[in-house]
Amino acid sequence: APEITAEQAQKAATEYAKQYLPGFTVKGTAPLTGMHMTMYQAELSGPGGETRILHINPWGNVMPFGGPATR
Repeated sequence: APEITAEQAQKAATEYAKQYLPGFTVKGTAPLTGMHMTMYQAELSGPGGETRILHINPWGNVMPFGGPATR
């Protein structure tokens, strides 16, 4: 299967947030390179100013990364 694009990673993160993190919005995605394939990291912001990080693997699977954080 071909690797996902940045747009597909953004869409996957947005759909994940809608389902599992209501009230959170995706602020942006960035590629994580250096491995054999590109993964993406998405930064989400919540209604109370909290931040969550998601990783999206090359096949579009979304994985939470770390716990909730505030800035």
